[in-house]
Amino acid sequence: PAASVFKIVTASALLNEGVTPDATACFHGGKRNISAKMLEDSRKDSRCMSLTNALARSANGIFAKLTHRYLTAQKLKGFAAAYHFNEPMDFPIPTDTSLAAVPDDALGLAATGAGFGDVFMSPLHGALIASVAANGGLWRKPVLFERDVLTEGEPERVISEGDAAKLAHMMGETVRVGTARR
Repeated sequence: PAASVFKIVTASALLNEGVTPDATACFHGGKRNISAKMLEDSRKDSRCMSLTNALARSANGIFAKLTHRYLTAQKLKGFAAAYHFNEPMDFPIPTDTSLAAVPDDALGLAATGAGFGDVFMSPLHGALIASVAANGGLWRKPVLFERDVLTEGEPERVISEGDAAKLAHMMGETVRVGTARR
């Protein structure tokens, strides 16, 4: 399962929609699943955090709520395609195709945006997704041998350079204060 790595795809889509890394939302629940009640603001929303902190701490409730507010299934499907989901990977060692089924219904879409649902990926694909931020928003084909770097072809623009810088900072917070700090 892609789980929280898919939040990088969702964060890219949110940044593209103009949601800033400092944009804050409040939530309740969401640790193990997403319910329709979590998508609307409520008095139960006792925790608030920015998009940056939501990525760093893998806050499913924030990602579900922001996906519900700002994204359509078409937009998230578009970013999943830009990140090469649902297509075979050209690599010398056979690698399973990473799959992302983005449902059209509001609850399913929000859950997928939070990393739940039918989203699966190979470890190689996870590394390539993470590398987009480091590559200034560019997708580079994977290479097995150093000699192949020169023949890898032209990189593809996935996100803008500005959004890549924001995403790289957000991912850095995951290591500095978030789920990967240890």
